[in-house]
Amino acid sequence: MNGFKQRFLVARFEFLRQFTLRGDLIGLALVALVIAIKLGGQSLMESAGRAQTATIAIAAPRDALPNDASGRIAFVPLPQPEAAWRDALASGAIDGAIVPQADGTFLANVEKNPSWVAAAKKALTDWNRGRELAKLGMAEQQYKALGEPAKLDVRRTDGRRVFDDQATRSFSILLTVLSLVACASGCGLMFQTITGEKNHRVSEVVLSCIPAQVWIDGKVAAITLIGLKTILLYLFYITIGAAVLTERSGIVGSTGLLSFTTVAWVALFSLAGLVLWNSFFAAAAATASGDYGSARRTLILFPMIFYIVCFVGVDNPENWFMQTLSFFPFSAAIAMPLRIVHGVVPLWQVLASLATLVAGAVAMRALAGAIFRTGMLLYGKSPSMFALARHLVFGPRAPAPVAIVPEPRGEGAP
Repeated sequence: MNGFKQRFLVARFEFLRQFTLRGDLIGLALVALVIAIKLGGQSLMESAGRAQTATIAIAAPRDALPNDASGRIAFVPLPQPEAAWRDALASGAIDGAIVPQADGTFLANVEKNPSWVAAAKKALTDWNRGRELAKLGMAEQQYKALGEPAKLDVRRTDGRRVFDDQATRSFSILLTVLSLVACASGCGLMFQTITGEKNHRVSEVVLSCIPAQVWIDGKVAAITLIGLKTILLYLFYITIGAAVLTERSGIVGSTGLLSFTTVAWVALFSLAGLVLWNSFFAAAAATASGDYGSARRTLILFPMIFYIVCFVGVDNPENWFMQTLSFFPFSAAIAMPLRIVHGVVPLWQVLASLATLVAGAVAMRALAGAIFRTGMLLYGKSPSMFALARHLVFGPRAPAPVAIVPEPRGEGAP
């Protein structure tokens, strides 16, 4: 059996072992439940709100009453004199009586704690603005047009549209968070599978049949695929949730401006980055023995440092520091995608960054295989860095020769 087929079988076995279809189905069911609750609850609240419209009396002419666009409040003229509207309030004919004050404020008289205050504030704000605009001879539509932000359509010289700042920032933050989530899950899975097999003496049996490098390559490939599955699944959850729970999602709206080339570069860098970090975790897990919880919690801080540093550069990804991070293997997986998403990056920089990242992943993969093979020889203890380096460079130390001294024979012995 050739090496590629062996790696494929190991990766397939490890992927199926770590892949939990039941958990994904439960997640999808929860998303569907949230959507149903959102839609059904919103419809129920709207119908209940229409059935329980509050009647509010206000001192204003009938043809100039405030208008509540939400339908939560029905405004009526305030009965006169004061004793009349107080009697109406006490009998429940009206839910509140609003009297304008000389200083421009409003006094709301109620018999019980109201639930319509927010709607009343908005309606009175619109009403006040409409009266002031009428004094200036300006229509409501003209006022709204003055307050709208300027529309800036940014295009490149070849005519392609470019992200607006808010959409770009949203996508960059989402990319950073999901990459870190996939990296953290890969750390836990790698320690769980490698350390568990070592403690149950499974690795010795497997390594008697296939090389250590093949075993590590298969595990790294499988857990990398699990990480990509995690990213895609969370993207699906976020997209569906944003589309349902909000009227307009910056993430959903911005994906239409992403070109296929941009998505392909981001996916390629994410894949190489996951291979690099999973190889790093495999190398670390191969040296652990016994309780690996503390080691796993400590090691996850290493990728977090690089992700947090790159996260700081979201607002200005073209500064010299972010450009430098784009050519360092452990940070290139997130720094370069952020730069690609924000704008045009020279092709030679993208290729150089990818080459650096791939070279780092290949080197870390080879180092993880060597450390895993050495860790099997040092099973039962946590080897020091010096012992690991000696085994990696010079190989296992041969046992010291033992001199065999014949036993003295007594007189008369045959």
